Amino acid sequence: MNKMKSYLKENLGNILIIIFLSMFVFLMIYNLTEQSLLTHIHWDSYEIQAESWLNGRVDVDNREFLELAIFEGKYYVSFPPLPSVILLPFVALFGRENVPNNLISVICSIITIIVSYRILKKKKAEDIFAIFLSLSIIFGSNLVSMRNEWRRMVYSTNNEYNVFNARRKCIIG
Repeated sequence: MNKMKSYLKENLGNILIIIFLSMFVFLMIYNLTEQSLLTHIHWDSYEIQAESWLNGRVDVDNREFLELAIFEGKYYVSFPPLPSVILLPFVALFGRENVPNNLISVICSIITIIVSYRILKKKKAEDIFAIFLSLSIIFGSNLVSMRNEWRRMVYSTNNEYNVFNARRKCIIG
């Protein structure tokens, strides 16, 4: 806990800069694409799976635009279910058609950027370099357009953080 307090005390200004710049860029992107932070993305298979669970089903309705597995005439999400577990309260609270995907994506992207910044600072990177490179991980790659892939961003960045800090020498899964 003391390490976290010390880290926040030393880096709070830079973290606030990262949050401000990230929000500015995301709001510009959403404005240019005529969306908002509360826009819903209809092709999220994890929300569809969470909705099925809430309705007492394991299978999902067929959606031709999704990558679904077929078994005995029923359709199933073929990806690991953890993102569906995370989205379950959002689907229960807002309903599947109203989950604010963009907002969830922005929050996860900012977490990814901050964790990346922390990795770079642990490797003794200069402040401006750490801020710029952390922002470019999202905004300088295709991750900014992969709004439905926020889970992958957070998981992989967390794994990188653990590897860089030698908490684990190998990450499986």
